[in-house]
Amino acid sequence: MSAVLPGSGLAAAIQAAAGAAPPAGAEVPRVMAAARTPEAAEIAAVLKTHLAAVSPWHEDEIEVRAVDNLDGIVLPQGDIRLRIAGHGLPANWRSALMSVEAVLEGRVLRAFWVKADVRVRARVVQMAKAVPYGVALGPEDLQEALCDIEDARADYVRRVGDAVGLSAKRALAQGELLNRRWLNENRLVRSGETVRCLELEGGVRITLLVRALQSGKLGDRIRVRNIDSDRTITAVVTGQGEVRVLR
Repeated sequence: MSAVLPGSGLAAAIQAAAGAAPPAGAEVPRVMAAARTPEAAEIAAVLKTHLAAVSPWHEDEIEVRAVDNLDGIVLPQGDIRLRIAGHGLPANWRSALMSVEAVLEGRVLRAFWVKADVRVRARVVQMAKAVPYGVALGPEDLQEALCDIEDARADYVRRVGDAVGLSAKRALAQGELLNRRWLNENRLVRSGETVRCLELEGGVRITLLVRALQSGKLGDRIRVRNIDSDRTITAVVTGQGEVRVLR
């Protein structure tokens, strides 16, 4: 039997709950905890928070379009907290298989698997034009664009300024999203080496030999010393072994 009992049946239930044996002949009621099925929306929210924590993407860039495999998943009532087990990323975001744990007061009550369709749309750096292997990237080669991210595990460059001055490890095609592993963080000028320095004076171009006091990539401001006059000046790196005096 179940639920509310009158008279001796209720007394028996109270005694049973208190650990006392019920009177002879009295039925002991079954106490069943109410249960619920997790909602797809709450699973989606937990997934977004987890993926934002373990990937480069922000929650507002992640969309969980569908959550499946919830049939037969039953959770007890109470202050149940859901969390994703582990810290890894799914191999396939379009068909992500993730383990979810139901936790109550720090104890895992049960774990179950869900399947989710996850998409990412974010602003990343895209090649504005093709660049050959080994060439340093300039701001004119790059653009930021809002794109659908096909490989959400890739480490894409997010800002143009983060790639300017780095050289291409391979030929980069126009329209490609720029992955950090395709770039060398090379220094076009290295501390201690002699480099060419362009200086404009009265409309005349003067090329000097200077010694770099700092290393730098394209666009960096570094200190250099005029070899003839021993004067220290600030210059901007403009190319391989080349700087320009700042005025």
